[in-house]
Amino acid sequence: KAAGGTVSGLYAGSTGEGIRVTADSTLRDATANGRFNIVDSVLYCRGSANVIGGEVKINGAGNFFNDTGTLRVTANGIVHGAGLVGSNYSDRPIHIQGGLLSADVSGQTLSHYYGYVLLDGGTISSESGGTMAMNAVLSIVSGTLKSNSAFTFVGPFTMPAGQMSGTGSFTTPTLTNAGGIVNPGDPIGSL
Repeated sequence: KAAGGTVSGLYAGSTGEGIRVTADSTLRDATANGRFNIVDSVLYCRGSANVIGGEVKINGAGNFFNDTGTLRVTANGIVHGAGLVGSNYSDRPIHIQGGLLSADVSGQTLSHYYGYVLLDGGTISSESGGTMAMNAVLSIVSGTLKSNSAFTFVGPFTMPAGQMSGTGSFTTPTLTNAGGIVNPGDPIGSL
């Protein structure tokens, strides 16, 4: 458990993979500026506020879950890989605040399977043959949804602001463009 304070440093041991999380673990009211490698386990974020300013890599059956409070992924923060990302209810969002949430493992899926995501100046992407599956409520203040491989919304999606771009695909049962930019330059309401 990391409780309060800051967890930093990019390397653990000689492997360079950072802090390897192989058993269910908890960050509580912490600022994480280092590197976490979640392997077939859960890294819970608990407390009133956690900040990711470093890297969280999700592998295998890994799960990065915001249980209580707000989890902010700031400008230097990146949460990526393949596995699961989730948050508990709409009052406990994963707030992409200038950072990056990316599905970037070829042939694998990063699924935001539960809860609420707030995109505010950051990027949510699919890269390198990975698939981003958005099963949660997504609210956009600003920022970019970028698909260079596959990006799937399970339910209807309304884009009130921000931008959709990339060379890959976006799949959704219903897209309502209420003020965002879809493939930069297209007018509101078109796809």
